[in-house]
Amino acid sequence: MIEKIIDTYFENIINESEQSGSKELKEIIKMVKQLPDEIAIDFTLRNSVIEITNSYLMHQADEKEVDKLFTNYLYENYHSVMRLSEKYLFKVELKGYEKKLNRLISIPSMASLSDLGISIVLAFHGDFYHLMQFTIGRKVYGTFSESIFENDDRDAREWHLNELHLRKNSKILFEYDFGEGYEFTVKYLGKEEDASLYPYPYVKDGEGYGIWEDNYGELQLYYDDPNTLVENYEGEMIPVKDMVDFDQEEFDSEEINAYIREYFTECKRNCDNEENEE
Repeated sequence: MIEKIIDTYFENIINESEQSGSKELKEIIKMVKQLPDEIAIDFTLRNSVIEITNSYLMHQADEKEVDKLFTNYLYENYHSVMRLSEKYLFKVELKGYEKKLNRLISIPSMASLSDLGISIVLAFHGDFYHLMQFTIGRKVYGTFSESIFENDDRDAREWHLNELHLRKNSKILFEYDFGEGYEFTVKYLGKEEDASLYPYPYVKDGEGYGIWEDNYGELQLYYDDPNTLVENYEGEMIPVKDMVDFDQEEFDSEEINAYIREYFTECKRNCDNEENEE
């Protein structure tokens, strides 16, 4: 029910803007709707509606300024989408289980390093509830407002992938959830021949279902022997493979990419607002 209400809200904002908005607002909406990718159109319109809604609710714009501000958001998001045609390709593997759990991820070169981190976590069915960091050479890139580790050098949110001057086949260490200790090897495979305007990270191939949030120890037990007995929430001893209601060996790129599309924007907003906590 809530989803239908939200969809109706988005549609009403766009329809009303097309009918009674300023000339500039009508023109940019027309330009957005002429984009060659339906997902890119929806991405641009929805993000712009979210931004203008937040600005209005936070009293950053009164009714006289809404049209102008909404127009600006649409132009910014439109031009951002138009720069998505250059993609980078990364092979991501869970350390120690490289052949069992890996992903081939395509992502726009203009995406931030933190965007890559979000895409990796979601690509492995993670929830993105925890801190993350990258190590590239001797530099460490985190998402902390203040350094909480002595070797934390740079903010991953402020560096775009195309600014890092990555070399083909260079390797990066990605760490997620410092309490559990997930570590991934990320290999940059180079630029991808893909001129689409698809605005989200895209999983092209892989092995395995994903990580187990807050349960890396049991995931390791599963890979050692899926019949290992562990205690469940009711105090019963059951095979570790029965601790989850999915097939850990299954890989479904369509389902994963739908999951990324659903949660990527929310995770990015939380990350940018420093709402991620360990």
